[in-house]
Amino acid sequence: MRQRVPTVVAVASGGATLLGYFVGPGFRVHLLFVRWAAALAAAAFVLGVVNLLVVHGRRIVSQERDWPYSTALLFSFVVVIAVAAAEHQGPSGAGVTWVFRFVLAPLEAATASLLAVFLVSAAFRAMRKRPSLPTSVFVGTIILVLLAALPLPGEVAQVAGDVRCWLVHVFSAAGARGMLLGVALGTIAAGIRVLVGIDQPHSERDL
Repeated sequence: MRQRVPTVVAVASGGATLLGYFVGPGFRVHLLFVRWAAALAAAAFVLGVVNLLVVHGRRIVSQERDWPYSTALLFSFVVVIAVAAAEHQGPSGAGVTWVFRFVLAPLEAATASLLAVFLVSAAFRAMRKRPSLPTSVFVGTIILVLLAALPLPGEVAQVAGDVRCWLVHVFSAAGARGMLLGVALGTIAAGIRVLVGIDQPHSERDL
């Protein structure tokens, strides 16, 4: 009985929410479920923030390993929250926008550049240890993209730029769309399995 009640509630709620998008405007039960889900998500977000503060505060007090990183995290958190509260404009305020533009964006760019360096290093190591056709294509693509980003002279720069644009807009875009389609299909399959009761993450079966 303990396992059946959560399953029945989950199937009924999911079925009613899904049915609400195909039935006329007279069926509004799904809107209530969506509001409940939004309220639960907000509560989970608040609990996550509280847990973050407690965990890192405890690490700072006991001076565990890498506690300076916890100090930087909590300091950044307090500063951004204080700026947003002082402006009374939320994320669209001038101060928060400045933090995102001149602090967060440069950090993300630096992290992305380090990721590119690590990818190139890993590709060349793979070529030396176990060369293969996919690895060769990967390394060749990296070299072409990096060469296109250099200030090359005249027609060479134009050709390299055209090749780079072709690689980005054809191969990269196709790969990204394929990944998005795979994620979407996987999400649909997981939702259907929960709706029909095959998967029961809400029950105590696996506990």
